[in-house]
Amino acid sequence: VFKYSLYRSKKRLNEISTPTLTEDLGRAGIALRQKSDMPAVSFCGKAGFSSPREALLSYLRRIKYEALAIINPKVRARIRGVYWRIWAVKACATSKLVKTHFVLRKTFSGAARTIEVLPEQARKEFIDSIRMSDFVLAPKGDGNYSNRFLEALSMGRIPILIDTDVTLPFEDVISYDKIIVRVPMNKMSQTPAYIRKFYDALTPEEWAARQQLAREVFEKYLRQDSFFRYLFNHQQ
Repeated sequence: VFKYSLYRSKKRLNEISTPTLTEDLGRAGIALRQKSDMPAVSFCGKAGFSSPREALLSYLRRIKYEALAIINPKVRARIRGVYWRIWAVKACATSKLVKTHFVLRKTFSGAARTIEVLPEQARKEFIDSIRMSDFVLAPKGDGNYSNRFLEALSMGRIPILIDTDVTLPFEDVISYDKIIVRVPMNKMSQTPAYIRKFYDALTPEEWAARQQLAREVFEKYLRQDSFFRYLFNHQQ
């Protein structure tokens, strides 16, 4: 069974984590970012509530999972994605360890019914936010996956994965820790420190190589056509 949204602790033996069908934003080539004193972190999208009703309903669901997590901490991963986005944005925005480039919306831009600006403007702002950053916040959405995670890799950018009990595609093949920053969900406030640990450990040449590797991994394994081609040719 191929699934986009999986929780590691609940994954069955017959379930395979699959990348979503996303636009290959780096198909025409990627622009490498030069290493600087302070990395830039971006996020463009929904990171708030469109109405008091949505806020209340989301809060009630969150309280349920927070209560259940007292017995099983992994249940906390079920909290709605907007909270993980809000927490990740806040951790970076209040830190002196990173620069931020955030375009925050209260509604989902992927649907005509809820989009706040013209679709062309929304898409341009989204792509520009990735292009002009070193790292891209990529918390889960309502499902336990992120299109943004793949789109960042396609442009040679390093996604910041909030590890909400996530299962990634081809974890036995891809050395993800070379091309992503993985933040445990119980250490959200330390997100900027995880970013700097990754960034500061690299020389300018190594930083350029990691960006190229991110692009190569997407192209070889995580673009949906490449994923299935590799799966059926190499996996038993």
